[in-house]
Amino acid sequence: MKSLIAAIAVLAYLAIGALGQAPSPKAAARTTTIPLDKLNEQQPRNVKTEWVTYKGRKALRVIDAAPPDAADGIQLVILNKAEFRDGTIQIELTGEPNPTAKSAAPRGFVGVAFRVNLDAAKDALKYDCFYLRPTNGRADDQVRRNHSTPYISYPDFP
Repeated sequence: MKSLIAAIAVLAYLAIGALGQAPSPKAAARTTTIPLDKLNEQQPRNVKTEWVTYKGRKALRVIDAAPPDAADGIQLVILNKAEFRDGTIQIELTGEPNPTAKSAAPRGFVGVAFRVNLDAAKDALKYDCFYLRPTNGRADDQVRRNHSTPYISYPDFP
């Protein structure tokens, strides 16, 4: 992921739909919207964040700031007030390879991590994540297109 991209959350909010807490099997869905415009409610880890206008819309830009020799999977923004168990996460995002990527075919990775658990004593992250590989999604090669939206469980199943 060293060719990590600038990720942009286009709508500037994260909508989380989770099942209600009622024990009934027909529990009503509950939707929570988490604005991303309060940078003090976020923990950028090995990334730089900034507000930009992207295609005429306010957006949060996330840029890889990890040292070149850093492990993959440690670049993310943790939302302090997000509570999520099971449900649906909706976010509009885009990404592109870093222009300084040292590869003949630079590929970018951008995604959404959930069930983030930070062991502060060890400064160790655990999370589940779906991520997009935007250049794979537009590749002529069907095998690459088949690997456009991978799932990982970091660090055990990267």
